Amino acid sequence: MNDNIFKQEEKQQIDEFVDPLVDENYSPSTTLDVIGSDSTTTIDVQITAVDDEALNKNAEQWLAEFRSGEIKGKEALDMAMDVMEETVKEFNKTVNMFLRTTADAAISIGKMALAIKPIVKSEGLLWEKFVPKKMKFISLRNLQKYINLAKREDCHPFTFLGIDGLDFLCKETKDFKGEDKVRSFLEKYGIEFKEKGEYELSKIKLLIRAGCNCEFLKKHGINKDAYDFELVKHLTLSGTDFNLSLINELKKAESIKGDPRLLLKEISANNGKVPKYVTDDDPEKRVKDFNSLSSKIIITIDTLFTKYPEQVKAVDDEILSKVEQMIQALLKKKNQEKQDEAA
Repeated sequence: MNDNIFKQEEKQQIDEFVDPLVDENYSPSTTLDVIGSDSTTTIDVQITAVDDEALNKNAEQWLAEFRSGEIKGKEALDMAMDVMEETVKEFNKTVNMFLRTTADAAISIGKMALAIKPIVKSEGLLWEKFVPKKMKFISLRNLQKYINLAKREDCHPFTFLGIDGLDFLCKETKDFKGEDKVRSFLEKYGIEFKEKGEYELSKIKLLIRAGCNCEFLKKHGINKDAYDFELVKHLTLSGTDFNLSLINELKKAESIKGDPRLLLKEISANNGKVPKYVTDDDPEKRVKDFNSLSSKIIITIDTLFTKYPEQVKAVDDEILSKVEQMIQALLKKKNQEKQDEAA
């Protein structure tokens, strides 16, 4: 998406949690911002931190026993794996609880704001002026976000996503039919989790991002045969930017009877980047591409004729016709240039 709100949330609240047991590049943030910590506020804000003592108790105990020589070798290794796994699980719970708590608080603030707005109006005051003057502890922008969340009751069961995650999901699902828009979105893409159980936040967010990216492709008229949720999930994981530039490339592929799905697969295999042969504007490179690809086409056609003649009927008529038209146009252009040179 153009505005990947989940990435914004990672910067505003916490780094996105990725299990350090499987991701060596994991680097957690050392502090956690609190709800309403706007740059516009004039009051002091206390930073909420993880209870290190409780979280690290088992790890510190293992370290003490290891350093004293009480445990060593294979025994120390096995115990370390168990302690590290348990610590990661506890950290995950702490992160999830933080996001849920701040989102719940934001919704409560939004409900209170909705309750006092009529009072402010009855006093003859403008809300847009009242908030900056009387509520200097929070920005008007953030307060409006919380009001929007409070209005969308269908998002309230999913506060584990955090404030900005909920805000993003509400915007993405605003055109869904029915009252329970968020749940309809999650069910559409088979995204499940236990509301009162444990879940991996990073995986849930990945699935939601992929679902939103599917909606982005649909919104911009990309043929549904060009993609499916599984493909888009891989693209999302590879870091593909779902923006108008990608839409233009896919529509370009469709317009010349190419295969947008194949292009998406190549992007996924290319670490989320559109292959250079698609975007490269170097004229000399384009000529080399034409010569190289044309040679392959000649070999392919010859192979069809000599080894697999029964497969000729499977060649797409529209694509074949488009290739013929383009070759004819190229021949006409080249012959015209020859005549101009001879004149």
